[in-house]
Amino acid sequence: MADDDYRDPIEDAPAPLSDEEVKARRKRSIAIALGIAAFIAIVYLTTIFRYAANNAAG
Repeated sequence: MADDDYRDPIEDAPAPLSDEEVKARRKRSIAIALGIAAFIAIVYLTTIFRYAANNAAG
């Protein structure tokens, strides 16, 4: 590796987030987690109801 190719990882690090950006990231993460949890609950309940319906039918 040539010296010209060397990149200092400290210089390439992203700038630290402001408090406002951290709060926005946290809200976004919570919204994504709630969305995933709702999706899982819908799939689970649909599976249970379909299983119960098929089990009762025959």
